[in-house]
Amino acid sequence: MITELTITNYKSALKTHVPLSRFNVLIGENGAGKSNILESLALASAAGANKLDTEYLSARGVRLCTSRLTKSAFNSSTQKKPITIFVKTDLPDEDGRGREYEFILHHDDKANTQWQLDLRSKVPLPTPMEDLMRSWEANKADPSAKAATEELRKLMKFLQQEFHRTESIKKSKSNSAAKDLNGVTITLRNPLVASLITGFIQKSTFERFTVYSPNYETLKNHLAVPATSPIGPKGEGMLATIQSMQEDEPARFKDITESLKLFDWYSSIRFPTENQTRNDGLSSRIAIGDRYVRTRGLLLDDSAVNEGFLYVLFYLTIFCSSKTPAIFGIENIDTALNPRLCEVLVKQLISLSKKYEKQVIVTTHNPAILDGLNLDDSSQSLLIVRRNADGHTLVDNYQKPQITSEKHIRLSEAFMRGHIGALPKGI
Repeated sequence: MITELTITNYKSALKTHVPLSRFNVLIGENGAGKSNILESLALASAAGANKLDTEYLSARGVRLCTSRLTKSAFNSSTQKKPITIFVKTDLPDEDGRGREYEFILHHDDKANTQWQLDLRSKVPLPTPMEDLMRSWEANKADPSAKAATEELRKLMKFLQQEFHRTESIKKSKSNSAAKDLNGVTITLRNPLVASLITGFIQKSTFERFTVYSPNYETLKNHLAVPATSPIGPKGEGMLATIQSMQEDEPARFKDITESLKLFDWYSSIRFPTENQTRNDGLSSRIAIGDRYVRTRGLLLDDSAVNEGFLYVLFYLTIFCSSKTPAIFGIENIDTALNPRLCEVLVKQLISLSKKYEKQVIVTTHNPAILDGLNLDDSSQSLLIVRRNADGHTLVDNYQKPQITSEKHIRLSEAFMRGHIGALPKGI
């Protein structure tokens, strides 16, 4: 699980520190930088996987824009600096402290080029590199191992040289020498070396971090193919994932079916056999029972069910499936949902996040979402996202008030009264 996130020079986040718990709700006025926080984690995950191409970033829910707009554009100096994303997790390192990652990303601002990972990025290595290379060298029969060993030794030598050069420039009093301290980037070409280096990140808790922003038309389209497995950022592949859970993970599937009882009219959900068809002759992928429908054998399908139901079904799926990322973000989790449903749904999702060890960061503009939180529980956080006088995104961890007169006010009411903040200043 991620405990701390610090974002430097990414869009509106010039230097933003974000404390995280298991279930995190981000609120703030439009344009405060909530989405930027989610996307920075997706960028860090992509850097760790050595997949900084636009296709991969888009598949993880990152809104693509030019590198000049991706780097903070507060002044000319920020445009020349790299993006840095620091992630601290609760995975213990060799000293028993939380494992830390720091990704330094450069872009030359030229067309048809991609972001590059600086060699000075911090990646904790769980295995002694020299021991690993000795084992590779012992395997003389495998030419690929020999090639990988040679590249890795060159890489380590280059890293050592670069480190000493950097330290020398830092100590130099010459301004011209300091200007030469540019980022050193690398593209891992040898597949074994790439697998080794990126494998360290793949073992992290934020592996495959995705920003989900489901779309109604996509959710009900059983032919939509996800760019990432098993569910895409817009909800592609949801129905296929649920069907797989019904067959392979019945206990998790049952949690979904039981949670859907949040809807008064709902009675059942199942997937028809291959020979069952809809009235228009097309194959149906999902059958939903409505307890008010008395006609025998008549069930709702994915084209007829209401919008809010599909959104809730999507959230339950990514929380319950063992195939979805362990950590993910959700944009505007209140979309198409009744306020009372928002509150009860959040409570249910918090319970599922603990049961299936999922960490989530959600954004919302609906005060009712806040009423689902219990701020006496340290695993739940309400984070206020705002921009200061210079336009920089900052994050405050909201603490439950200790004053007796305000102690029992619902969070939604406190939000609307302006006690929490995160309301538009210009209105």
